[in-house]
Amino acid sequence: MVDSRVLSVIKQRRSIRDFSDKEIEQEKLELILESARLAPSATNSQDWFFYVVKSRETREKIAASEPLRVNQFLGKAPVVIVGCERALGVVSAATGTVLKAVGARNRSWADVNVTIALEHMVLTATDLGVGSCWVGMFDGRRISGIIDMPGDQHIVALLALGYPSGQSTDDSIGGVRDSPRASLRDITKII
Repeated sequence: MVDSRVLSVIKQRRSIRDFSDKEIEQEKLELILESARLAPSATNSQDWFFYVVKSRETREKIAASEPLRVNQFLGKAPVVIVGCERALGVVSAATGTVLKAVGARNRSWADVNVTIALEHMVLTATDLGVGSCWVGMFDGRRISGIIDMPGDQHIVALLALGYPSGQSTDDSIGGVRDSPRASLRDITKII
């Protein structure tokens, strides 16, 4: 049977919303960020920027900025990553020209690129025993003001990082149960 360390990490990953007070070691945080730097991007544009929010006061402001208040755990996560796409005029123009030439839909791939880089962070964090949670519901304008973000950047997603308050096992980071997943038969067609 084929064994995959990456698949083992993917199976262990859970969305963690309850973090302990333990800080993430700098060496581990740098590895998590390095994994984003190494992520693939369309035309190797690397059109991302990540704010690494460690300040408790700033994390609490970010948590309080969300109008429905469902992401209050952001204030308790030791690190919040604000994943942004940034406008790179030359790359965007070149990509648009190439896509038009081949008859493809002209779109910005920056949001996809940022998402891939954030998922690299998620998997690396899991491998290091650090919990994470994607956050897609946020008030981008308010957060932009909180972190003093320039106008050429746009927030794609937030990522909470920290050690889970629950005990991790070989099957689950933070002891969180797995959510049901669709079968391969339901999501694939081999042609």
